[in-house]
Amino acid sequence: MAMNQNRPLQIARRLLWSGTRNRADYYASRRCVATISASFSRQQQQQRRRQQQQLVPLYQQVNHRRCFSKTTFNNNNNNNNDYFSDFNEFDDEGFSASRQKTALVVGSSGSLGRCLIKHLAKDLGVRVIGADVVPPREKDESYLTGGFVELPTIQTSETTTEPAALSDLTMALTDGLHQLLLGEEHEQAELDAVVCVAGAWEGDPPPPLLPVFDQNEEFEDGNGDGSGDGDAKEHARRLWLAEGAQAYAENIERMMGKNLYPVLAAGYASQHFMTDGNRQSQDEYGEFDPSDENNDGGLFVAIGATVALGGTPGMLGYGLSKVATHHYLQTLGESTSKAVTSKSKRKLTRGLRLESKYLNKLSVLGILPTTIDTHANREAMPGADFNQWTKSIDLAKEIGLWLREPALRPHSGSLIKVHPKKNGNGAEFRVVR
Repeated sequence: MAMNQNRPLQIARRLLWSGTRNRADYYASRRCVATISASFSRQQQQQRRRQQQQLVPLYQQVNHRRCFSKTTFNNNNNNNNDYFSDFNEFDDEGFSASRQKTALVVGSSGSLGRCLIKHLAKDLGVRVIGADVVPPREKDESYLTGGFVELPTIQTSETTTEPAALSDLTMALTDGLHQLLLGEEHEQAELDAVVCVAGAWEGDPPPPLLPVFDQNEEFEDGNGDGSGDGDAKEHARRLWLAEGAQAYAENIERMMGKNLYPVLAAGYASQHFMTDGNRQSQDEYGEFDPSDENNDGGLFVAIGATVALGGTPGMLGYGLSKVATHHYLQTLGESTSKAVTSKSKRKLTRGLRLESKYLNKLSVLGILPTTIDTHANREAMPGADFNQWTKSIDLAKEIGLWLREPALRPHSGSLIKVHPKKNGNGAEFRVVR
């Protein structure tokens, strides 16, 4: 029996990010995948190039190269046998398929968000759409080449606001994206990536002060006979319990609104605006082969928390919001064809992929840092060792790498723990679930 050409590549890619490999092991193993990919696709690529040479000039074959294996291409050498690419460089009409990518960043006005939009727009040339409850700073507006969506809040006082309801947040984000992505000829543009970096931290609220009564103090009722002593104390205790219950519930609601709701709203927007990738290789069920290196579908990334992998004493609301975020990422990730799941679960989710084509090539990833090195965190914990914190630029570069080279993404639904390297140069990323 002839061996499936994609089978060795599929095995290598699944072993690549399975288990708990750090990034150094990943890049060492990646060369093996590149070699397998090139060797098994050489004949197919040569045949494709012979067909493409009849359609496009030679200079169009040299430009806009995107290569999985890092080989050097000499523009003066017209021998295409020295170059093996696993990406489809041309569309059905023979023109270059290279185009500017578009990314939505939810939480673009925060410390991590500002670093991310700058890296994507300035260093990678990505068209960035920002979304946040806070308008962008003037110096950051130049990076939001795709526009900005201002998300709603609830004004609770002259100086404080609370997160809006999930329905209001989702509707505002979806409608804003619809207006920004609608072209002049009413053609809807697509998103190549949705990255949600919105979030906040807040510990459990302290219990309210228990009312203290003087033993000799008497409370009079309306009759002035002192019989209201017990009633007044009981009333004060009821107010104390109600105040504590309100603070407890509001803390959890705030953490859900700031950490979980933006992820859910971004996930809904992805259903309608995320690209469904290159529609070339499908099986008999209409699904895309996850081992196909032309598979450059959408990317969905959200920020979780390492601490939420276990219990979170002293920060119940924060832990609940991050655990729910992890669950959503794994659930959405296992609905895609890029997930490493059981055969029965893939069969169960096949109907979802047939209804929502973007799920066929979508990669869903969660980044779980410990503490991110931001100005707010430094002010809140001035005595901490900042060298043990994850730098925002390290997270931005990793997300940019996944967007630029889809073949380097871990399997969909992965939760990836990140911590700084011991030498202080960069960060290590490791799949934990």
